[in-house]
Amino acid sequence: MQNSRTNTVSSPLESALEEAHGLSRRDVFLLEMYKQCSGHLNRHVTAMWQCIAVVVAFGATLRMDADGPSFDYAIAVALLLCTWLAASNLDASAWFNRNIAIITNIERLFLESSDASLVHPFFLPPHRANKVIAHFKIQIWFAGSVGFILLALHFFQRVSAGFALPFRCFDPSRALPYGIGFFSLIALVTLKRYQNRQQEKINLKSPGLQY
Repeated sequence: MQNSRTNTVSSPLESALEEAHGLSRRDVFLLEMYKQCSGHLNRHVTAMWQCIAVVVAFGATLRMDADGPSFDYAIAVALLLCTWLAASNLDASAWFNRNIAIITNIERLFLESSDASLVHPFFLPPHRANKVIAHFKIQIWFAGSVGFILLALHFFQRVSAGFALPFRCFDPSRALPYGIGFFSLIALVTLKRYQNRQQEKINLKSPGLQY
């Protein structure tokens, strides 16, 4: 698909590409944008270091004395790290879907419908909703599992024995991890719903070339 050239001066690279392949400045720009979006996908998918922070925090809490309020605070901080890991993966997933939409739109400008059998078929369907791919799901489930284990550990270490005590013995610090867990869950659900709405807007505003 050829596009009209502008009257601006081309760079040496653009001139070489135009001469060798008949590419316009717009084609060169789209191909560079395609390359950058593909690079963004790789960076988001290969970012695994957040999991290490959660594992370290989990290991640190296991080594602490469970008889004092410092254990409550440590569990709360570890839960915040789990929330951070889950939120980071939701954010990465949203960027992934956004870049996939851009890449698909660019591919539709260069590929024909017959290329679905010659190259790949993924550029033909409408843009995907804000679905979380398996790579990010694994890390989110990992964060949720660690958070659940932390809360279970805290419950049996710091809460269950207090049921037999009078209410005046209630220690607010023991409730802190559960408050953190509750509000973290609300924050993650709110974030996911917001990202769903944003992806719907992108799909509506930029549906791309329709075959």
